[in-house]
Amino acid sequence: MKTIQNPVIKPAKLKDKQTIKNLMQFYFYDFSEFVEAYVGNDGLFDEYKYLNAYWEEKERFPYLIE
Repeated sequence: MKTIQNPVIKPAKLKDKQTIKNLMQFYFYDFSEFVEAYVGNDGLFDEYKYLNAYWEEKERFPYLIE
């Protein structure tokens, strides 16, 4: 029988930024149906321009859900 684990919400560390960047590709893909988001010549969506701010501005808080 498979054990179901509860999700864990944890603050994202700077070392997690690349993981978040990668996961955001799925987010952009899902939302491209509703907003203008296009895949570039490299096969990727543009980066989220405010991602760095989550580690630079005190009023932003990056989290990961595992």
